[in-house]
Amino acid sequence: MILRFREVKGFAPDEAYTSPFIRVHNNTVDRCEYLAESGIVRNSRILYFYVVNYIIYTMEVSEDFAGSLGYLSLAVRFKRLSDQMMHGARQVYKQHGLEIEPNWYLIFKLLEEKCCLSITEIGESLQFSHPSVISIVRKMRAKGFLNCATDKTDSRRQLVTLSDKALRELPRLQSFWLAGEQSIEKLFPEQSDFLDQLTRLEEQYRAKDFMTRTLNELNHEH
Repeated sequence: MILRFREVKGFAPDEAYTSPFIRVHNNTVDRCEYLAESGIVRNSRILYFYVVNYIIYTMEVSEDFAGSLGYLSLAVRFKRLSDQMMHGARQVYKQHGLEIEPNWYLIFKLLEEKCCLSITEIGESLQFSHPSVISIVRKMRAKGFLNCATDKTDSRRQLVTLSDKALRELPRLQSFWLAGEQSIEKLFPEQSDFLDQLTRLEEQYRAKDFMTRTLNELNHEH
């Protein structure tokens, strides 16, 4: 966005030091106005150099440093992408008055297909840790989406099913999940093998985890 410097108290840059236009973000101009109006910076040339340095700084930090590190930052980039998608999903649900979390769809869809599962079976199906499954199930149950009952043949097992409320909400929720899936699918070429590559990566780390592979490299073992 190209903005002309705005007239603010104490801010009249020398024409010899400025060009008619400068490419800046809105928050940069706001910051300069604050410095000028508050009296923190009274000298127009100092303020101008502050503007230039700030713009250079923001241009530099806007570069994706993690992305420049190649495979070293793979886990960080996956986490960053996951966080962005989870945040976006929360915003969508919030805008439509849905009190659910982004990762609950896995439990919804799993129980829709399997009908009734124990906590352990859910964890094995999703490859989630036992504490993670318990935490999600507890939250979903508190919102009225799940029913939990003790297995009559084994009192140690908790059996989980979708509640009537969940079954009523499922068609509406499915429309959100389908829209999300389609929005992701459109980011890839028709013949993309991204999901196959991701599956292979997961399988290889299940066969030999990251710690083992890293230690092998340190010890020059292959």
